[in-house]
Amino acid sequence: MDGDPPVRVCRTYVLPEQQTAGDKTSIHEASTRRAYYAKKFDMELDRGSNLKLYEAVDQWIGVKYKYASCTKSGVDCSCLVNAIYREAYQCNHPAIPKDFTSASKSLMLMN
Repeated sequence: MDGDPPVRVCRTYVLPEQQTAGDKTSIHEASTRRAYYAKKFDMELDRGSNLKLYEAVDQWIGVKYKYASCTKSGVDCSCLVNAIYREAYQCNHPAIPKDFTSASKSLMLMN
């Protein structure tokens, strides 16, 4: 995490179509990944599903909680949220939980 290049701060939700516009993933590969995550997370995923988000979440499954830590051997809640945002959307989510509300407002509106 310390050696990671700086990334932009999240301001708005990135729609899956916008996020993958430059992605060279084939339709077949995206369909295969969608099927994999639908089975793994036991849910239906359509073409608009955000595969990069599921991939980011998948990388952290099984990591134990560890207070004030930010590694794959142990992670706290705010670091986990920020790491998933960084991996899925290439941006930083606020590190302070009270700031989550304003940064996540557009996400809640999308649901």
